[in-house]
Amino acid sequence: MKTSLMALAFPMLTLLFCHGRAGASNSVLYSDLASFSAAAGGPLQTQDFSGYAHSTNLRNVAFLPGVSVDSNMDSVQAFAAGDTSLFGLGGRDGGIAYYDVNFTSPHRAASFEITSFEAVPGNSSTAVDAGLLSVFFTDATSQSLPIAGNATGANIFFGIVSDTPISRIRWAEAHEGNGGNEETTLDNFRVVLVPEPGAAYLIGMALATTIQPQMRRRPAARHLTPGH
Repeated sequence: MKTSLMALAFPMLTLLFCHGRAGASNSVLYSDLASFSAAAGGPLQTQDFSGYAHSTNLRNVAFLPGVSVDSNMDSVQAFAAGDTSLFGLGGRDGGIAYYDVNFTSPHRAASFEITSFEAVPGNSSTAVDAGLLSVFFTDATSQSLPIAGNATGANIFFGIVSDTPISRIRWAEAHEGNGGNEETTLDNFRVVLVPEPGAAYLIGMALATTIQPQMRRRPAARHLTPGH
C-alpha cells in the first residue's frame, strides 16, 4: 500500500492517507503545476500534442520517453479543436471507457491534465458523478482517487511524485446522465527525464576522473605551531 498526500479538485482540502504497512513506499499527489514542478526533482519534458496533425493515431505511441496511452475505446488519436489533445473515440456507450497511461521507464514523477470534463447540475449531457483515477506502481500496489468535473470543462491538473516507479495510470471517465461516459481528453503530459543506465555510468565515471586529479594535487596538511 501507499502513503499518499492528496489535494486534488479541492484547493483548500488536503487529505493524508496512511496505509499502515511498515516500510511502505510513499507518493504525493498534486493539483497544480507549480507545486508538482518544485517537487519533481529535475527538468520536465512536456508533450502538448501540438506537433501532431488532427486524427494522428496515438494508441501505444511513445510520445514521451517511456510513456504511451492505450484505451478500451475504439481509437486513440490527436484531436485538434483549437488546442490539440489526446482523445479516445467510440466505445463509450457501455459506460466503462478508460485511458491507460503506460510507463516503460522507471518514472517517479509524472503529470497530465484532464480536459473537457464538464459537470453541470441539471444538464444530462454532462457528468453526473466523478471519474476514477488509479495509479499502479511497480511494487504491485495501487491507489485510487475520484475526480469531479466542473461547469466549464476547465483543465484539471494531476501530478504525482513517488519513491516507487509508476507502471500505469488509469483514468476511468465519469458517466453522463444520458448514458455512457462523459467525453474527456488528456493533454500536457510531463515527466522528469530518466537517465539511461549507460548514461548514468558515464556520468559517474566523468565525475570520478574529475575529482581524483584534484585530490592528488591537494597540498599536504600543515602542522602549525602557535606563535609566542
